[in-house]
Amino acid sequence: TAKNDANEQSAKPQPALTVEQARLVVDAAPNVATKVLLAMTWLCAGRAGDATQLRKEDIVFSSICETTRFQAVRILVRRGKAAKLAQPHTIYSIVPPHWKAVIDEYCAAIEPSRPLFTRASERDWGKLSAAITTALRTAGPQFGQRALRRGALQTLAADPSVDLATLRTFSGHTGDDMLLRYLNWGLQSNRQAALAQRAARNLFPGLETLKPPAAETTAEEETVTMEDEPDDGISTSSEEA
Repeated sequence: TAKNDANEQSAKPQPALTVEQARLVVDAAPNVATKVLLAMTWLCAGRAGDATQLRKEDIVFSSICETTRFQAVRILVRRGKAAKLAQPHTIYSIVPPHWKAVIDEYCAAIEPSRPLFTRASERDWGKLSAAITTALRTAGPQFGQRALRRGALQTLAADPSVDLATLRTFSGHTGDDMLLRYLNWGLQSNRQAALAQRAARNLFPGLETLKPPAAETTAEEETVTMEDEPDDGISTSSEEA
């Protein structure tokens, strides 16, 4: 039926940016404002519309350790769709040094209580939206604004130690249904795959002695060394929108 055809169509995997494509898109943004908006959307794995409502005081950076120039960032989501659906909440992420430099440059003249992006007019807002679309299309004509958020969530979900509850702190979803849509109905959730495969071994008695799937390995006892990104990342020479 037409309804079944529509459901089948909606269940097809949708375009999502990879890490490399996300970096390309941010680098390709035509001005600093667009670079910052795209970077914040990826860091939060959130909606671009929610990122536009962040204020300078909502974003706090801190050092991780002496061996890396990456910085930790704490982002308080108090406005936008995510705050309405999941209540105000805090996102913890990390930011590479070249993105941090762009954000610092853009925020330097903004008062702490002021929005990072001011909707002075619908025409100006239309220019910013068009700049976002132009930057996304450098990665491919199939990518729309949701591809950035979808790609960030799928990248996070690829780590088998990241559960759905953690993903929801980024996505702002109150339940798993919509989150799983962003993960292509769980296809990109390695954590859920590991748990399901562990449970499925009960269907075949005797398999419990086999080596567990690689996806079950967690990062709890592993030490991760974070190396610096190259300095030839985002250019900060573009004019602000």
